[in-house]
Amino acid sequence: MSVTTFYPAAGANSPVDGRTAQDANADTWANTIAAAGNYSNSTAASDVATQGESFAAKYDLSRLVFLFDTSVIGTDTVDSATLSLYSTGAGDTSEATNPANLALVSSNPTSSSSLANSDYAVAKWGSTRLSTDVTLAVFVATSQYHAFALNASGLANINKTGISKFGIRPSNDLDNLTPTARSYGFGYYADQAGTANDPKLVVTHSAAGGGLPIPVARPYTQAVNRAAVY
Repeated sequence: MSVTTFYPAAGANSPVDGRTAQDANADTWANTIAAAGNYSNSTAASDVATQGESFAAKYDLSRLVFLFDTSVIGTDTVDSATLSLYSTGAGDTSEATNPANLALVSSNPTSSSSLANSDYAVAKWGSTRLSTDVTLAVFVATSQYHAFALNASGLANINKTGISKFGIRPSNDLDNLTPTARSYGFGYYADQAGTANDPKLVVTHSAAGGGLPIPVARPYTQAVNRAAVY
């Protein structure tokens, strides 16, 4: 059994991480969810890690990309995995009814090495939760790693021979629940110096087994018919 830790690459390189968004938009919440996107960044050391908010009659929404090159797993069986994000401890939890909790989903940006505004489009994002949500209140309260233990769908999203593509959608985006106040949190990305605060995917995997167990050899014995001897 092996435990391997994977990180996104720093800068505009594969496997990329970063943020896409529809910012400062005075449109309806439904149109903000369906918008084409007007912001993307794949080189920030720290940035918004979840955002689905209403501010000054404008709806702002962010969707985050986290890619990992997991090709070394190969033919191994994935036993378990946890994706973790490090919070800066900053944010706003004014929205109490429909906060921007962090929902882990799949993502599918056009490029694995850089992000474009168009990667915000909802068609590039999964709608299935790959783990239990991390609440915004907990994420903002503590500057530390916050873990998403992958469920069966999350484990199936790991590409054992290529790049695994994960993302964060705010829960109010995923569930289409209109926010009425500010709701966002900040986290660290791969461009933060070193890897102590980087997004990470920790995978426990083991060599694939197969076939029936080999029987243990037993010593040969021959029964003696004592009646025939005498």
